[in-house]
Amino acid sequence: MRQRAATMNANCIFPFAILILCIYNGVSACNPDWMEYSGICYKYFNSTEVDFRMARKFCQVLKGDLAYINPNMTGLLELSLSNNYWVRENSVATAPLPAVSQSECPYLKMKLINYADCSENHGFICETPNNPAAETCPEGWSLYDSKCYKTIEVSDEFFNESVSPCASNNGYWLFSIMTKKKKAVPL
Repeated sequence: MRQRAATMNANCIFPFAILILCIYNGVSACNPDWMEYSGICYKYFNSTEVDFRMARKFCQVLKGDLAYINPNMTGLLELSLSNNYWVRENSVATAPLPAVSQSECPYLKMKLINYADCSENHGFICETPNNPAAETCPEGWSLYDSKCYKTIEVSDEFFNESVSPCASNNGYWLFSIMTKKKKAVPL
């Protein structure tokens, strides 16, 4: 009987299982080809050059408007280094501007707001409100309360590698649970 119990115990040793819960805050309600900045979605249109009026209509068809730009938008301003982009009136200039006529419209170039004849053709920047109803998570993640979650089950040998899926998706490791299956009790 003792030998049977020892054999049974040897066959019932289970490795640890680790469950890791990752959380990902990078939920975006912007279309994939748009960028989010401070809760607003932006898109640069540099291959389509149109006059100011058509640029505005184009943005309105997309349920937005020309982008309002201010000097604090450093991430967006970096993208304006090479082309001219129509932007919304009253965008904030980084330096005082001379008085402009009604036929002049604002454009962004080299991080500065300038004015040009509204009939000139330039690229443009559209903005649309962030749409919380369209929030999505990366494939394999679940959406809950505007955050993405993912559980990963791994053995204890691969614990360090298991947190990398969290980091690779700009997420972070929330917690882990180590479990050990119970050994069978011999009769």
